[in-house]
Amino acid sequence: MKIHVTFVAQLKAIRGAACETLELNEGATVRGVIDHLVENHGTKMREALLTAEGSVRPSILVFAGEGQVDPASPQALAGGQTLTLLSPMAGG
Repeated sequence: MKIHVTFVAQLKAIRGAACETLELNEGATVRGVIDHLVENHGTKMREALLTAEGSVRPSILVFAGEGQVDPASPQALAGGQTLTLLSPMAGG
């Protein structure tokens, strides 16, 4: 199934693109998407998304469509769904 991922703020800079489409197995979860991104986009993506212990950083916000979702939720994503990953923003 295809999952569309949109990157915002620092994650967009790390990825070098605003979005990408992933081909994942049926039943993929938000955490599965995050693990896929970490495996395929290197150390900077890992450091941005995960703590040293391997948990999703509490500062990372994940939206499925218009609603915020818990990255640890075991609920399967639907094919064609769009996830938006938002890292903390700084500035003034």
